[in-house]
Amino acid sequence: RYVLASQYQQEPIALGGNLIQIDSFRKHDGKLQPWEDKILTCDTAIKKGQGNDYYVIQCWAKFANKAYLLDQVRGKWTLPEFVRVAAVFYKKHCTEQTEFPVSRFIIEEAGSGPGIMQALGELGVPTEGITRVKDKGSRINDILPFVDSGMVFIPKEEDAPWIPEFLMELSAFTQDDTHEHDDQVDAFSDGIAQLLGSGLSILDVL
Repeated sequence: RYVLASQYQQEPIALGGNLIQIDSFRKHDGKLQPWEDKILTCDTAIKKGQGNDYYVIQCWAKFANKAYLLDQVRGKWTLPEFVRVAAVFYKKHCTEQTEFPVSRFIIEEAGSGPGIMQALGELGVPTEGITRVKDKGSRINDILPFVDSGMVFIPKEEDAPWIPEFLMELSAFTQDDTHEHDDQVDAFSDGIAQLLGSGLSILDVL
């Protein structure tokens, strides 16, 4: 798994990474499918600053018992800036795509989450709060069977220039929390868990 890091950042992935086997991802061409569900997931930063995690919002969809990552926005913003970005992202994937609107905008009810939910509600953006009861490593382990079974699709790099950094972060994720950032990982695990569940049986891959 050192090839990806060498190609994009000229540095090896930290020892303990490679928990998420990114070679197992399948690629989609961005074409609209008759989505069975479409959701937004996000991870919220504590405060704006170079050393803090990013704000991240991802758009996920489900089709034929597979999870598709469709889009992502990521940045270091103040909370008011993020609320504005989130409202625009919601509009892009809901009111501008009326055939397959967003069914849920999921935000963790911790930290800045409740304040963000209230601010978005005032802008007419509905949200749904969730409580993460497991640690990051456990949440990733819960959804790894879906990844390893080829049930998770991501955009091609030419269609989504943020994909290299997304894959870098996933590759570097460690169980012992020694990785630098995991904001994209959190939104990623929430998207798969919400659409496909947090466990996989043999019936899911038949």
